[in-house]
Amino acid sequence: MLGWTYADIPFLVTLPILLVASAFFSGSETAYFGLRGHERVILRRRSDAPARLARRLLGQPQMLLITLMLGNMLANVLFFVVSSVLLLRQQAPALIVAASSLAFLIILIVTAEVVPKLIATRITVGWISLSAVPISVLHGVLAPIRVVLGSFVIAPLLRLVAPPSAHRSSLSTADLASLLDLSTESGVINDEEGPLLGAIVVLGSLKVRDIMTPRVHMQAVSIDEPREVVIRKLSEAGDRIRLPVYEGQIDRVVGMLDIKEFLLHEAEQTPREALIEPTYVPEQATLDHLVSHFRTTHSKAAMVVDEYGQTAGVVTLDDLVDALARGSAPAAATGNVPADGDAPESIRRIAPGQWEINGNLSIHALSDAFDIHFQRSKASTVGGLIHEQLGRLAEPGDSIDLNGAILTVVTISGTRIETARLDVPEP
Repeated sequence: MLGWTYADIPFLVTLPILLVASAFFSGSETAYFGLRGHERVILRRRSDAPARLARRLLGQPQMLLITLMLGNMLANVLFFVVSSVLLLRQQAPALIVAASSLAFLIILIVTAEVVPKLIATRITVGWISLSAVPISVLHGVLAPIRVVLGSFVIAPLLRLVAPPSAHRSSLSTADLASLLDLSTESGVINDEEGPLLGAIVVLGSLKVRDIMTPRVHMQAVSIDEPREVVIRKLSEAGDRIRLPVYEGQIDRVVGMLDIKEFLLHEAEQTPREALIEPTYVPEQATLDHLVSHFRTTHSKAAMVVDEYGQTAGVVTLDDLVDALARGSAPAAATGNVPADGDAPESIRRIAPGQWEINGNLSIHALSDAFDIHFQRSKASTVGGLIHEQLGRLAEPGDSIDLNGAILTVVTISGTRIETARLDVPEP
């Protein structure tokens, strides 16, 4: 057993202080260098002293990283020195000393590395606001050491092991969208230029699968269907000007039905007489590729195929125009729960903190509306996302966790999720 004496009290008091210091620097590194685009916009908009200090620190990321790593290293080294002195003073058997050293190491990893980093990812802006002042003070105190390390150690090593272009940071889609919003608000970009530049961001960030009508919701007609059946389906198709025509099964699309031509001709006409040769685009293609496709083929609709060549859905020129008109990239989240009047038609508020979500809603629309960030997914709709994360066909009552927001299946038609309930904390 380890027996502590009054002489050990200063060492025992120092250990938790060093743990807190190490946790502070670990969490700060995660917060400052894990800022997302919309969080940078929040800091830019604030005018308080911590926000100004944080912006100044972020203006020199390399020097900031040196300060944080020096502080973290100093706290960790002192922690092991103090703990080693305590153990040596006990003159305990080697086995007990080894076990105690391992325990100290586990405590350091959990409380000073893992936990603060997890907390910092959850409250990034809040952590930065609390840490900006002490880090700025330490940043100034360590200035001579930082300059020496940065100029005579780190810079030569970077030039030696990596070309200049290898360590340049690149802007993500979220950063670009956030910068566009900030520039529009500050007057750098006028109200006419903002939507145009937003559309350019969308072209390179969204894929065809994000704007297409999925196969399960696609209106299509059989090549030999009677005219009255076709007309009924046309009325259900809304303002669509092209409908896929298949033979036998939906994967055998033989053409696109020109609705205008079909309705203008004689009553005996079948879809076979009003066919337009179909064009195809992969669901993984970006919208700029889709623009090029429509321009070169002079078509207004295209069939979307998956990686196996099977029908995944249909996309029209109107779908493309709608996406560009919105002028928002999927990662450019607002950080707010939408107001009732601002929510898309596929999103309906049913109670405080509870929303009814259509299973066909795009996952990027969900991300935009609720600032929900999830890992890369092959699914394009909310229903597909639920099936993907469950790893099986969903049933009513099944739920998944989207970084704190709970998405629960409410109604199902066959194997397709019709509606789900999203429980998200109100801001």
